[in-house]
Amino acid sequence: MAPIEKWTEAEILRIARLYFFGGLAFLPWLWLVNFIYIYPVTRKRPELTPGIARYAWMSLAGSILWAFILIGWIVVYQTQRRSWGVLGDLLAINIPNGQ
Repeated sequence: MAPIEKWTEAEILRIARLYFFGGLAFLPWLWLVNFIYIYPVTRKRPELTPGIARYAWMSLAGSILWAFILIGWIVVYQTQRRSWGVLGDLLAINIPNGQ
């Protein structure tokens, strides 16, 4: 398989679109892969259609948004689980010992 820099514009657009919509299926790491994989190509080949760069930037924005949501959930859960009582225990896979 040829390096992505040598692909046609249609092939790059197809992959960028596929990875972006794949990320919408709750796979935020796929968005990050899309940005890391596609964005350097848009910098090396400025003649590519702006839609390719748009998919790359939207993928980065989506992965950052998911990171904030995940970090927020982790912070809230770790600090508030005990106050949730039984619900906090039901959400836990591993219930820690102690206070």
